[in-house]
Amino acid sequence: MKVRNKKMILKEKNIKLLIIVQSLNFLILNMGNVFISIFLINTSNDVMGALLYNLFIAIMPELCRDRIKEILAMLHLMNYLKIFDTHSRPKFEINDENEKLLTAFKENNLIDSYKENSNKEGYYKIVRIKSAAKTWPQDAL
Repeated sequence: MKVRNKKMILKEKNIKLLIIVQSLNFLILNMGNVFISIFLINTSNDVMGALLYNLFIAIMPELCRDRIKEILAMLHLMNYLKIFDTHSRPKFEINDENEKLLTAFKENNLIDSYKENSNKEGYYKIVRIKSAAKTWPQDAL
């Protein structure tokens, strides 16, 4: 009887795992709509805000630049929108949240890197990816 119960428990766990995987696949396929829905449910709760940031970081590799900009605006992360404006020099306070977001931007090739700003203590500055059009070999000059 105990062996049968263990098999049933394993089967139930496998079914639950399959449901979780299918749910995650659904979320990934419909992430934009799900993200907006979660955002609209409750944006004032700090816990929900942290969850939204983590969800945004998780889905960032699947998003185009325009969608990333939309979500940044929804999350009121206006300073991060400046990353896409080559005429601005955004600075980000050094904290865990900004470090996680900047790391995600770096990992998704939206910035080259970020580092502590030597001119403004307590802030990060970004290093943009150099475009191929602006980079000329020395012998071509």
